[in-house]
Amino acid sequence: MFHSKTTTLAIAATLLFLPACSLMEKILPDDDGGIGEVSELSAAIERVYVDSELAKKRAQTAVESVEAIVASNFPGEASLAYTQFVELVERSEDQSEQLEDSVEEMKDAAEEVFDEWADQLKMIVNVRMRQQSRRRMLDTRDRYDAIVRAVEPVQASYVSVNQSLKDHVLFLGHDFNPAAVEQVRGAVRDLARQTADFDREVDTCLRAARAYVDASTLPVGANSQGEPRAVPVSGERESAKTVGSGAPAGIAAQHVVNGSDD
Repeated sequence: MFHSKTTTLAIAATLLFLPACSLMEKILPDDDGGIGEVSELSAAIERVYVDSELAKKRAQTAVESVEAIVASNFPGEASLAYTQFVELVERSEDQSEQLEDSVEEMKDAAEEVFDEWADQLKMIVNVRMRQQSRRRMLDTRDRYDAIVRAVEPVQASYVSVNQSLKDHVLFLGHDFNPAAVEQVRGAVRDLARQTADFDREVDTCLRAARAYVDASTLPVGANSQGEPRAVPVSGERESAKTVGSGAPAGIAAQHVVNGSDD
């Protein structure tokens, strides 16, 4: 009889406990949940920052190369200079693809963060806390949207700059002589102006990314468990010494070098 009562009480306690577990599973995500996703978004924005600034440097280096080739007092060996110019243009085109990938990763991470934030916002019972969290979510979303508005023109302009660079590669590829160089000088000046406009667009993007990271990232050097943070990277990245002298501490301190920029 005693055993039967004990069993009954145990079953009842289990049935009462299960709904609570189910509720907690809905409220509390796996692992570090929202904090982990916020950290991933900050890391993705940092990668966009680095890749945007590297795109600016790639374009500048390629333009400087063709400017030197068409200069009237060019002292170098023409075929070697042309080969180097082609290589620089190819690296710039590769960087354009890297930037595209970084932006897509950022957008995917942002969708997860803001969708989950909005869902969990509804679970906050305290009205004041819910209103405060909603305002902070909207402010954070505004900072993120500013990055998107800034980086999309950068992507389009970078494609255009690279196409102009490729036009110069094709023009000089089978007609590299003084007369051809003379005719292309005007186009090179136009390319330099186009690249200067692109540089300004990149600077706007960098400011937007810096503002987001400064306001939203976890403290530098630690993740949600207090462990050292590392920004995952793919493709080539600059060292912190050459990329982003004005970058947020999280970008410069966590930067990883996968190659050089000779």
